[in-house]
Amino acid sequence: MDIEGDEWNSIPQMIATRSLDDIQQIAMETHFYAPGIGSENVPGRRQLPVLRELYDAGFRIFMRDRNLVSARRIDEKVNKKYVTALNEISLIKVH
Repeated sequence: MDIEGDEWNSIPQMIATRSLDDIQQIAMETHFYAPGIGSENVPGRRQLPVLRELYDAGFRIFMRDRNLVSARRIDEKVNKKYVTALNEISLIKVH
């Protein structure tokens, strides 16, 4: 799944409509909060509940890899360090 930040809106719909019932494994590129960057501008308080919905649907993360090309500064005035705004996550259904 590579839908440029819209995963956070699409996954709850997929769960609600039972579109993931027959899916055993998900590999997705996830976009994390980065101010002013289009569809990636989804705050963490929205992302965690979506990950919890996947967990409640039986999915468990078995692999995560940071995409270092997407490193960004969250707030240059406060934090001079870079964070990764993009991760590859793979999940498998356990029940």
